[in-house]
Amino acid sequence: MVELVLKLQQLGLLDTELLYTVNGREYLTIDQLRSEVQALVDASGGRIAVVCFYWCDVRVEVDVEMHFHQQQVDIPAQLNVDLVHCERVAADLVAASNGTLQQAQGELLSVKYFDSLAAEVQELLTEAGATSIGMVCCMCRGVCSLCVVLVCMLCLVD
Repeated sequence: MVELVLKLQQLGLLDTELLYTVNGREYLTIDQLRSEVQALVDASGGRIAVVCFYWCDVRVEVDVEMHFHQQQVDIPAQLNVDLVHCERVAADLVAASNGTLQQAQGELLSVKYFDSLAAEVQELLTEAGATSIGMVCCMCRGVCSLCVVLVCMLCLVD
């Protein structure tokens, strides 16, 4: 298979750049990788790690509920594609999104994620009447810059 693809490229019959998967058994185009990354962002609720920083599970008890923040699986592991290619496609998606997709601390974050997070905080405030900044940060699942933005947004709401 590899020889066939190389021969087609040498003959100029394959003009698109092909990427190898990590195990070297499959090929995919940049466009296919782009659509797969976008599908992962959508399927994950608007937030997925491009680079995974592993941390221990954090448990914060709020009344009777338990909020668990589990380790995330990153895009390269899910798609079996090298990190360099995933980072390049992530940067392309962010640039082409007109602000609907952002990259922060190794994660892709969509407007859908921010909307659901804001609704979650609003629901908590409606039910409890107050919340701590620590709880808001826990809702952001470890991304400090998100916590700061969310707290600032809450301060602007009456």
